[in-house]
Amino acid sequence: PKYAKASILIKHIYASGLDKLSSIDLLRPSPSDNNSFVSSVGSNAGFNISIAVDIEVTSVPGGMFQGDPLKESFHVELNSSAAHLLNEMMFGINRDQFADVNVGDAISAVSDAIGGDFTSILCLISPLKVANISDLMADIDLLGISFVPDIIQSTSKGDSVGQLEKDIDKMINNFLQLFIGEYSLLVTETMKGASKGPVATFLNREIAKLLQSISTDEVKIKNKRDCPEKHGSNPKEPNYVNFQKITFLKKMNRFLNSASALRPIN
Repeated sequence: PKYAKASILIKHIYASGLDKLSSIDLLRPSPSDNNSFVSSVGSNAGFNISIAVDIEVTSVPGGMFQGDPLKESFHVELNSSAAHLLNEMMFGINRDQFADVNVGDAISAVSDAIGGDFTSILCLISPLKVANISDLMADIDLLGISFVPDIIQSTSKGDSVGQLEKDIDKMINNFLQLFIGEYSLLVTETMKGASKGPVATFLNREIAKLLQSISTDEVKIKNKRDCPEKHGSNPKEPNYVNFQKITFLKKMNRFLNSASALRPIN
């Protein structure tokens, strides 16, 4: 059955606490996979996020909701005591084709892109054959979630905020506080499971579509030109770049997690 038409507008997002990071990893080679990177951020002090939202519900022909449009502006407040986000991603970069890429190719690709020709950019990243998220974790200890109606804004527009709406907002906030307070572990584990399952699956599907759209064969068809390849590739026995051998990345992450680096980053 039809109910109504709902429009949701996110006006702005304000975040605080992002300057209290306790750890950071950027493209650190995975210890368990030579072709994977691990990126993560952690904060033992938590963070606060405020999202300003406008919602408008209007009736539709034959819908269950009939009457004047319902408009409400409010803020969604999220508070956490600690947060750790981790992403492990596998990149299958053809070693032979990647070895053919030089600085001149990169400069030429950027120059062509500025001129509106993106073929060289696509050829530049054509050695990337496979990319997928192997692990995605959002470990967040929520202290609370609340809905704060923007009463001042509503009354300035001549709208009246009825007692029923206030009571509903209060009931929602009381339920959220009770649920998070009594089932905080369940909420944390649910977010972990959602990030590892549905969220990671959705992102991997979109990444696969993107790689398919910029594949070498696609570039040839659309632009009537071949990407230069001095070396052929054997798809049955791919020779991918081993990130464990890139010592610079390990040294960079050791530096990022040192006290002398975390302080200016924050």
